[in-house]
Amino acid sequence: MLINNRTKVILYDLVAISFAWSMSLFARFNFELPPPEFLDAAFAAFPVVLIVQALISRYFGLYKGLWRFASLPDLWNIIGAAALGSVSIALMLFVINRLEDIPRSLLILYPFFLVFLLGGPRLAYRLWKDHSLSMRNISGGQRVIIIGAGTGGEMIVRDMLRGGSYIPVGLVDDEPELLKARIHG
Repeated sequence: MLINNRTKVILYDLVAISFAWSMSLFARFNFELPPPEFLDAAFAAFPVVLIVQALISRYFGLYKGLWRFASLPDLWNIIGAAALGSVSIALMLFVINRLEDIPRSLLILYPFFLVFLLGGPRLAYRLWKDHSLSMRNISGGQRVIIIGAGTGGEMIVRDMLRGGSYIPVGLVDDEPELLKARIHG
């Protein structure tokens, strides 16, 4: 049975949520084994954390985007999902057991670990793919100069770097502040 890319992303995010929750607990206790009552409470809260965070991540569209095209709006969605997830988890756990034996600092650390674990791999994958594309494009393709270094010129450069048929070597523009500026290298 083959697993499609969206399923892989969902599975990765579930593992990242688990790891962020665990790392937050261990960070709270200076990366030493927490006392048994805190460990038991965090373990008991784990299903709530996983379900709430997965639903909020889905609401923020984290499973719709392609890692290859991860961008700042995707990062803002990850930050929003982590922040809302932390608040929602705190509220749910308060309703369930009044946050008994759940360190409040765990709920503060959790979104930071989660943003790092969800955003870092997406950014790394995009950088890796962009780098491999730009290295492949250097060897072949027709060299071109683009007229206009504004938003349109930037979009053309980006598209050319992805396509590989043309290699942009420079941009020409009449704006003095754009002199010696760089766009996509």
